[in-house]
Amino acid sequence: MLKLDDLDAFRLLSKYGIKTVMPELARNVDEALKAAERMGYPVVLKIASKDIMHKTDVGGISLDIKTPEQLEEEFVSILKRVKERIPQAGISGVLVQKMVKGGYELILGGKKDDVFGSIIMLGAGGIYVEAFEDVSFRIAPIDEEEAMRMIEELKFSKVLKGLRGEPANIKEIARVAARLSRLVHEHEEIVEVDVNPLLAGKDVVALDARIIVKDE
Repeated sequence: MLKLDDLDAFRLLSKYGIKTVMPELARNVDEALKAAERMGYPVVLKIASKDIMHKTDVGGISLDIKTPEQLEEEFVSILKRVKERIPQAGISGVLVQKMVKGGYELILGGKKDDVFGSIIMLGAGGIYVEAFEDVSFRIAPIDEEEAMRMIEELKFSKVLKGLRGEPANIKEIARVAARLSRLVHEHEEIVEVDVNPLLAGKDVVALDARIIVKDE
């Protein structure tokens, strides 16, 4: 199995009408500084490597970078951390992405199952993932009505509806889930998709995406 290039993963989500915060690939500090200047601070830095499945586990993410000086420092630090932990990993550079705040973190994913075929999963993300394991599953593809039922099954749905803050755009969450289900179902080469986090507020945006495809 192979991990799809990060930028290609974002482009594929966009083709299915899923809003993303598109990053730029920087091969050196100067390129990163120029990208951040175009986007405007604060920004996020993420390691770009097809050999790394989970960026956070190897220290490959730096959040809320507010100044050029901080960016230079973090750019060097990310590369150093990753090379120390996975020296054999091929690194194509560092992704620079606009920092987005506000909303609730969800996890949205899909995979191919030997028995059921394409499966879609939606659940509470961020700090809630391991604490509650609050997820819902369906056989893909699904429509928006079925996606709404998935949302209703989540304990976290009360939070999404504004239990202790502003409500999220529930209908847009359902639309995004339905679109991802079609993506997984329509691409036979896709083994697994993981959108984490999917940030849900007034808008619903994919902040990171991992897509695994068959090695053929």
